[in-house]
Amino acid sequence: MRLRGPVFSVVLLLLAGCAPELRTLTFVASNPPERRSLEAVIDLIAANSGLQFELIVAEPGRSASDYIAAGEADLALISNDQPYVPGVYASVPIVTALMHIIYRAEVPPASVAELFSLGEIFAGDEDESTFRIARQLAELSGVDPEVIQPVTGGPRRNHSVIFVSGPISPQFDDRLRDRALFSLGDPASLGRGTIAEGIAARIRQARPAIIPAFAYGTVQPEPVLTLALDTYLAIGEQVSDFAAFQLLRALIQNKAELSQ
Repeated sequence: MRLRGPVFSVVLLLLAGCAPELRTLTFVASNPPERRSLEAVIDLIAANSGLQFELIVAEPGRSASDYIAAGEADLALISNDQPYVPGVYASVPIVTALMHIIYRAEVPPASVAELFSLGEIFAGDEDESTFRIARQLAELSGVDPEVIQPVTGGPRRNHSVIFVSGPISPQFDDRLRDRALFSLGDPASLGRGTIAEGIAARIRQARPAIIPAFAYGTVQPEPVLTLALDTYLAIGEQVSDFAAFQLLRALIQNKAELSQ
C-alpha cells in the first residue's frame, strides 16, 4: 500500500512523537576533583546516548544526594555508606573503590592502632566515604577519630598516612614510590577472621577486598587486604523512562571504557 499526501505526513508526525524530546540532565559532583573525573565519563555517555548534560558542583555543606532529594539535580554518584536518599528513581553500580592505606615507615605497622600513631593522617574530604570510614576504623581501633584530617587543599608531602579510595589506577604509582600499602590482615587468611572482615562486620557498607600483587609494579610485590566500597549512579525520579533507558544502555555498552 502506498501512502500519499496528507496521510503520509500524519504517519511521519506520529513516528516522530515516539521519541520524546530530551532535556538536558543535570549531573552534580560532590567536589571539584570529582567533577574533573566525571568530565570524560559524561562526554563518553553523551556521545553514545544522544543525551545532553550539565555538570555542576555541590555547594559547601551540601552533598550530591541532597540535590537529588530536593529535585535540583538528575544524576549523582553516591556511595553505599550513605543513608537512604529520597527522590531516587533508580541506582546503578558504577565502580568499586578500593581503599588504599598509604603509609611512610621503615617497618610495617603491626596493627591499625600502630598505623594511626605514625604521625599526620589524612583521608579524603569530609563529605566523602573515605573520610567517614577512616574515622570509623580509628574509633574501632580505640583511637580518637579526630586524628583523621580531611585532605582540604591537598595533604602536605610529609604526611605519614593517607587513605585514598579509587579503582586500581596508575595515578597511585607516584604516591607509592617512597611509601607502602598497609594490609588489613593476611590476604591468604581471608575467610578466617582477618582484620578486614572484623571491620566489615562493624562497618556494614564496606567489604573485604584484595589489591593483587604487583598492581603497582615492584613497589607493591605482595597482595594487600583492604576494604571495598561500591559507588552507585543515582537517577532522580524526575528523569523520564526514555532518558533513563538511553543512559543505562550507554553505560552497559561502554562498560569497558568506563572501568578504566
